[in-house]
Amino acid sequence: MGHRYHRRFGGRISYINQWVKYSLCLANFIFLAVGTLFLVFGVIAFSESGGIPWKSKAIALHWLFNLTVICMVVGVITLFVSLAGFVGSLRENTCLLRFYYFILTLLFLTEVVCCVLFFVYRESTVHRLEELIKTTFVIQYREIGFEDTTNFMDFIQKELNCCGPKSYLDWTANRYFSCDKSNISPEACGVPYSCCRQMNDISVNIINTSCGFGVQKLTTAEANRMVWTTGCVDALISAIENNIVYFAYGFVSVAVFQLIAILLAKTLHTQINDQLRLLHQENNYF
Repeated sequence: MGHRYHRRFGGRISYINQWVKYSLCLANFIFLAVGTLFLVFGVIAFSESGGIPWKSKAIALHWLFNLTVICMVVGVITLFVSLAGFVGSLRENTCLLRFYYFILTLLFLTEVVCCVLFFVYRESTVHRLEELIKTTFVIQYREIGFEDTTNFMDFIQKELNCCGPKSYLDWTANRYFSCDKSNISPEACGVPYSCCRQMNDISVNIINTSCGFGVQKLTTAEANRMVWTTGCVDALISAIENNIVYFAYGFVSVAVFQLIAILLAKTLHTQINDQLRLLHQENNYF
């Protein structure tokens, strides 16, 4: 493939196509900036939240699913992969380019496998996702160091008109809304205000944070008059299905971009090897 792009510079043949080189370089520079922004944003958000106290009961799973930690991890991965692609293409480094297209290929295959597994084992996957959210985001809600998780859950429940990962009863897993006899708080057996159908039932400009108190003690029909009883996982899947065309376009666009990046990196890698082979032959000739 590399031989198709040979040209002469100063009387010498070059197999390296400059369009391929700098297109890959520019794309990775953009993602390098995006990765840096994610990392900086994650670090700032994490520091402002006070971090997760070492003496807290937060386990490793809670650390892993802390939104600021996820943001930092995504930033670090994007930063290192795009840095490898940027430096590898700019400096024509075959080792970095090989690492770059290997990681992109692995990422692409992982995405495809995850999509296939989701559709094949949809019911089991949905159940596991609901349990995962219940044991992480629901438990983290309103805990110190997890303010971003609290805001995220409130946002999702407001936007999707849902409550809890599977149903409003999942909120008993949270210590503030637990129905345990030891919980004597007014919030016991309640749900967050973001689950309420009418959060502003007192005044248009005032949110009634107690609108979900005692809801878990009611039957589903009774609770449905006050709060949303649909689980957020089902609500999210329904939202995706209702806008499947847009999500399909987005997924295909990402997949095509990844394939183009892999193709460009592999092409440049081949062209650099062709160039090195030519230089080696010239050195042996002279």
